[in-house]
Amino acid sequence: MSGGWAAKDFCEAGVKTLVLERGRHVEHGEDYIGENKDPWNMKFRDKVDQKLADDRYPRQKKCYAFKDSTKHFFVDDIEHPYSTEKGNNFEWIRGNQLGGRSLLWHRQSYRWSDMDFSSNARDGYGTDWPVRY
Repeated sequence: MSGGWAAKDFCEAGVKTLVLERGRHVEHGEDYIGENKDPWNMKFRDKVDQKLADDRYPRQKKCYAFKDSTKHFFVDDIEHPYSTEKGNNFEWIRGNQLGGRSLLWHRQSYRWSDMDFSSNARDGYGTDWPVRY
């Protein structure tokens, strides 16, 4: 969503723009395994096998949307590792498919409050957001 929106703005501003997606095409309906199914009607209530999650998805499993029916949208952390500086952990939730990370947040995007835009001033860390309501 954010990459597509940026591309839209660039195109409208007259900038020649090329959008590339890393990964496969996601087929609506076919690739949404748990769509229109209640968790209690799915195997293990849509929970990922704990050993598989621990072994293959140690970072991705921390996302609230990481479920048995959605795990195919998440990157296997063992096949595609990344590193951070010691003491500077960053949990990067990743997916390689058409639609990017928007499929990893269950297509939910919540409105930010004034507190979200000014949290760096309270925390004393980071850069101020250039926008406000």
